[in-house]
Amino acid sequence: MDRQRGHDTKHAVLHLPASSDAPGKARDFLADFASTHDGAAEACLPQGSLVVSELVANAVMHAGTPVSVGLTVRPDALEVAVGDLDPAPPKLLPPDPHRIGGLGLHMVNQLAEAWGVRTIGQRGKTVWCRLRPQAQLG
Repeated sequence: MDRQRGHDTKHAVLHLPASSDAPGKARDFLADFASTHDGAAEACLPQGSLVVSELVANAVMHAGTPVSVGLTVRPDALEVAVGDLDPAPPKLLPPDPHRIGGLGLHMVNQLAEAWGVRTIGQRGKTVWCRLRPQAQLG
């Protein structure tokens, strides 16, 4: 785990192999990060756990490459960034009651204040989102 500290921000990165236990390791990483950072990281833990788990699971399933999980806490927000080595952007599929799965980005869209995708040429992408403490589940 790499940790970098700034004036009002704190950042940590975890690198994971593409494996079925990666989402759980990412949730544990977030929980450890939140326990050492007061404020937004801890306040965003419930929705952050769902979001990081979903984004990592998507990266493992669709990219099948190593995954990086970046966490940045600011005084008023938690930012989650999940990177992989597949340049294809994720697709926000329309809800379909006959399809199993495929609703992860809808959940991210509902829980996050903002989210998006940064591509790194042909070297991959990062899906990021910003969570605020006042965001409520449900």
